[in-house]
Amino acid sequence: MASTLGEATMNRTADLFEPRKAVRTDDVSTSKAAAASMSEAAQAQYELILGALREAGRPMAGEEISDWINEKLDRVQIMRRMNELERHNFVARTDERHVNRTGRKACRYALKPKS
Repeated sequence: MASTLGEATMNRTADLFEPRKAVRTDDVSTSKAAAASMSEAAQAQYELILGALREAGRPMAGEEISDWINEKLDRVQIMRRMNELERHNFVARTDERHVNRTGRKACRYALKPKS
């Protein structure tokens, strides 16, 4: 996975992670600081996920994306970001399913066409 995303895509993904939604109002300040520090890490995760989908050229489930990027992120980390990417119209769930190593079925996601 060598290529990086275009600057326009990176700018669009820069604000997807919303630290205020990652904490409750009554959380301690250290939890709020941790959520705020996640913005940069989340941006890097978006880039890995979108890059994998672009390079593969096909819909993939979280486990497949993890395998594609040599497990730099696990499927749980990927699925947290997929929900945000879906909410902001970067990806869409497909009707395709992948059978995970656990034997369970998982949704595959595809890149949405650029608007």
